[in-house]
Amino acid sequence: MLAFLPQKITIAPTGLDQSAVSAAGVDFPGKIRLNDRNRPIVDVALRSFHLEVTQNGRSEDFEIGLEDIILSIDPNAYQHDAEITVRAQLSPRVDARHNASFAYRGWVEVLVIAELEDGHR
Repeated sequence: MLAFLPQKITIAPTGLDQSAVSAAGVDFPGKIRLNDRNRPIVDVALRSFHLEVTQNGRSEDFEIGLEDIILSIDPNAYQHDAEITVRAQLSPRVDARHNASFAYRGWVEVLVIAELEDGHR
């Protein structure tokens, strides 16, 4: 049986010249099935995201050249069934890139998908 768990991960205020990295653990209502190589059958997909630029903590209308979101999943997490890591990066205009008064923050919503062993719901 396939199980789907939405997860919203917060991106804390981060300087425009830095990558933001956030992680969250995910637990399923059953045991995740293993494939032929004894690896958990689990993956993560991007549902939506919201990133906003701030100046001195206030929302700023800002042009951005690139938004980059990278998702990874560790199915061998120590305390959870899986751990999701989100890495976000903005590529702002050069004149603001190293200005400490500018930052970005927001959230990323993912969908974690796992195949559960028979008999688990």
